[in-house]
Amino acid sequence: ELEAMLPPPKEKKARGEGAAAGAKKGAKRDTSKMKEEGRGIYRPLELSKELGAVCGEKVLSRPEIVKAVWGYIKKNNLQSKKIPRGVVCDAKMKKVFGNVDVIDSFQLAKHISNHVTPVAK
Repeated sequence: ELEAMLPPPKEKKARGEGAAAGAKKGAKRDTSKMKEEGRGIYRPLELSKELGAVCGEKVLSRPEIVKAVWGYIKKNNLQSKKIPRGVVCDAKMKKVFGNVDVIDSFQLAKHISNHVTPVAK
């Protein structure tokens, strides 16, 4: 009697069937075409004077900006010893990241966005 009240069990679909059959789990996009064409996160961005002083360039894509900022942090030994996620701001970095002594590394991207503009075509 109890089994009659329960809904019938759903049939399991074989692997490769369903809505996401075309997309493999964990598969990476081929970004080489985006890089070549300068689209998406790879589009060139013009840096502010302050961010340019940290990165050493005037125009970079977002991944290149992040890489340059982290290169500057490591070159100048600015990772906090006390706070694992913290970055100690020197004079150049305070102009970009606000007048703070230590910034959380997860906040870097938010502050970088305020210092970039798309390059006019």
